[in-house]
This record gives sequence, structure tokens and C-alpha cells, in this order.
Amino acid sequence: MRAEVGQRRASYGPGSPQVGSRGAQTLEGILDASLEVFADKGYHDTTIQDIVAKLGISRAALYQYFESKEKIFVELLEVCGAAVVDVIRQLGELGPDAAGFANLRWWLAEWSRVYDRYATMFIEWANIDAPGAPVGSLVSQFNTHFNRRVAQRLIEGGISGVDAHDTAIVLTGVILRWNYVRHSNRNNQRDVAEQDYYFAVLVQLMLFPETPGEATRGGRDVLRRWSQHRVGGRLVTRNSGALPAPYRNRTEGLTARSAGTIRALVTSAARSFASRGYQRTSIDEVVSAAGFARGTFYKYFDAKLELLVALADICAQESIAGSRRLEYMSREDFGSEFVDWCGSTLTMSQEFRSVYRAWLERSPHSPELLELRRGVVDAIERALFIQLSGVDRGHALELHSCLVFLIALFDQMPDSFELNRQSHSHDYMARFLAVLLDRAIFGRDLVVDLTDASHALVARGAIGTA
Repeated sequence: MRAEVGQRRASYGPGSPQVGSRGAQTLEGILDASLEVFADKGYHDTTIQDIVAKLGISRAALYQYFESKEKIFVELLEVCGAAVVDVIRQLGELGPDAAGFANLRWWLAEWSRVYDRYATMFIEWANIDAPGAPVGSLVSQFNTHFNRRVAQRLIEGGISGVDAHDTAIVLTGVILRWNYVRHSNRNNQRDVAEQDYYFAVLVQLMLFPETPGEATRGGRDVLRRWSQHRVGGRLVTRNSGALPAPYRNRTEGLTARSAGTIRALVTSAARSFASRGYQRTSIDEVVSAAGFARGTFYKYFDAKLELLVALADICAQESIAGSRRLEYMSREDFGSEFVDWCGSTLTMSQEFRSVYRAWLERSPHSPELLELRRGVVDAIERALFIQLSGVDRGHALELHSCLVFLIALFDQMPDSFELNRQSHSHDYMARFLAVLLDRAIFGRDLVVDLTDASHALVARGAIGTA
């Protein structure tokens, strides 16, 4: 039947009838162009006009297939999700042996292949929060379904000592963060294959810490003590160079009232940046939340970037202090003290999440931000180096991979649980972090109670039938 005047023909989006070969080519072109534009501008800042300009078609032609950019994103989400699910369908049996490790490495490699194809989607998933939009709900539903599948594979592989479902949720988050770092640095990495191997060893040990060394080593030599070799051609030493001090320099010599005002502005910025992101937060939002007028801000700062740099100074000092605490942690005190360290570090990572994200993404660009990041990375690397020098696990570990793995766990765990609609207490997450890090990196055989009374309402029965 002929459509009435002004009535749009049904689009060819998700669930639409067959569109024919020509229509299928147009549909694929729209999706490919959208991926590129989302990568360049981000989902929120992309318009339909951006997409049609990239593709070279009219808005009317695009509307025959999708009624909005949200519908395009949903279609891409379904295509990307199908690719990820297909990979896990083909995953062989996991377990604490060479065959299980080989299957894990294959799975992680396929994950990376899918990630590289749909990197924009994975990056944007956590940023989709349009009011009333179904996209956030769809992402959550996909993650919940997918992680139940992963949990079932872990159960079949014989995972023990940790909750399979919670471990699957965290594992997915860590894999995504690893691939983000890998994808961002793919043109600069010394040896991508080697880095992927070391990451696979860490994942294997996190899941199956009882795995014997010969199952993961292959032909690689494992040095008995880290203190006997150099990392990246150099010995890991404490950075002796002075780091920038933008916050401390800004408050030095001021009255207590003025210094308090600056601290209030920086604290407000930390909260606003964490909840909305640095780019999407305005100066007006920061000063309003702090209870000041706009003029107060410009009395002490010239631009929003200076707020982030000042916040990064505070973050760097606390991060370096925390790293030295880990560095000096003795084997005898590694149990409860390490759990406490994980709790305080988790709190700090959430409080300063905007700084850590800026360091991770190297954006916005600021020489002071980069210098502060360097100081923090050096401090964490040294702490890891010292602790690893005291153990002999029989597996090939590499310092940079351990660093990325540790940071990814702290960065991803709270968000991963929230995305999967899992409510856990801060205390449980600290204990869970301690156990996962010990299994993957430190090998101290921590015995930690992983019950969480606050999580009693979450049903576990669905895992076995996922």
C-alpha cells in the first residue's frame, strides 16, 4: 500500500525485513561510517548530519534505514555483541594446564581482533547515558548475559576460591581495559605479541593460580629473582627528579581562607569530573557545586585545565605515597595490610578517577599532567618490582603488563559491577581485589573471607543455566 503523504516508510534498522543486496550494502556503509564518526567525535557529540556527510548520502536516505543515531548505535551494539558471543561459543575448555592456557590465549586473541574492529563501541559503552534512552539498559543486559556465559565456562574449567560470576564480571572489564591500552598504543608497542602473552599469563593465574609453571612458559626462561635483572634495559629505581607541584605552588603563601577556597574548588571539580567527565563539565557547574560565584574561580584559576592539573598534583602525591606503602610491605605483613592497601587504593582510584582517565587517555594534553603521570607510573613500577623480587612463581611475568593489569582491576571493578547491576560493599571489593591481585601477580596464597552480607539479595542460581 502506498504510504500517505508525510509518512515515513519503515526503516531498515534492527528487526527490519530483508533489504536486498543493494540495501544491505547501504546499511553496511551507514554502520561503517557511523563507527568512524563515533570514533572521531564521540557518541554524544555526533549528529545525523555528521554521519550523512561522511557517507555522502542525504538525511532522507539514511532515515530509510535508521530513525536516529541511537538506533544506529543499537544496531552496532547488536553486531558487535554477536561477534563477542560467537567467540565465546568457540572457546575450548579452560583449566590449570597447558591446554587450558592455550585455549585462553586463543580467546584473548579473538577478543582483541573483535575489539580492534569495534573499538569505538567498546569505548563508548560506558559513556551512553542519554536520559530516557534504552541504550544503557541494552548494554547492561548484554553484559549480564555475556558474563553468565563466561562464568559457566569458568565453572566448567574448575575455578575455585572465588565466585565465578563476580570473577567473570571483573575479567571482562580487565580485558576491555587491556585492549583499550593495547589499541591506543598499537603503533608504538615494542612487541604486541609478547605483551599479549604476558597478559594471558596474568589472566590464567588469576583464574587458576594452581597452574604449574611449565603450562604457561613454553620455551621462555624465567629468572629466579627479579632483582637479578634489568627491566627495559634499566634498573628500576626511585625517580629522583622533582615533579611539578601545581596545587602546592598555587596555595603556598595564601591565607587559610584563600587556600580553603582553592581546595573547595578542586574538590568540587573532582566530583564533577568523576560523574560527568572532564570534557562535559563546565566551570559554572564546578563553582555552583562548590557554592561560589564564577568570579571566585577566575580569582585563582585561568582555565578549567588548571583545575585538573591541580587535582592531578594531589592525586600524584597520594598515589606515590600508596605505592611506597606497597613497596615496603613485608611478606609477614602482606595479608591484612595488603587488603587494607587495596581498600584505600580503591577509594583513591574512585576519588581521582578523572585524573586516572586523563592519564590513561593522554587527554587533555598538558606537560604537567604527563610529568605527574610519569612519577606515579615509576612509583608503582618500583613497588611491583620490589615485591616480585621476593617471590619465585615459576611463570614468566613482565613488569609493564603487571602494572597495566593492576591499574585495570582498580579502575574497572566498581564500574563493571555497576554495569552488571551487582551491588557489592566497598569492603568486599577491597578483599576481592586483594585475592585476585595475589593470585595473578604476588603469589602469597592469601586466605581472605570473600562473603558479602550486603549482596545477599543477588540470586546466583542463574549462573548454572547461563
